[in-house]
Amino acid sequence: MVDAATLALDAMETFNEKKGENMDLPDYGEMKSLLDEDALNLFVTPKETDRIIDTVSTLIAYGLNLALHPGMDYDEMLALLA
Repeated sequence: MVDAATLALDAMETFNEKKGENMDLPDYGEMKSLLDEDALNLFVTPKETDRIIDTVSTLIAYGLNLALHPGMDYDEMLALLA
């Protein structure tokens, strides 16, 4: 997981290096403060995180349904959740 301030600074540094320029870049604290003012300091997560959360939430839903409806079989549960 990476916050937007780190991502922005890394992109700016890479741009500087590739262009051969030596622009003064803000430090992490300045960038974070700037992004926080506009509610832009978000976090970026790997794509796999969304897949894992989806899989785990489905597993929890199945477990809750089986616990709350002990007579329900797997096919009935799938039909209910579809």
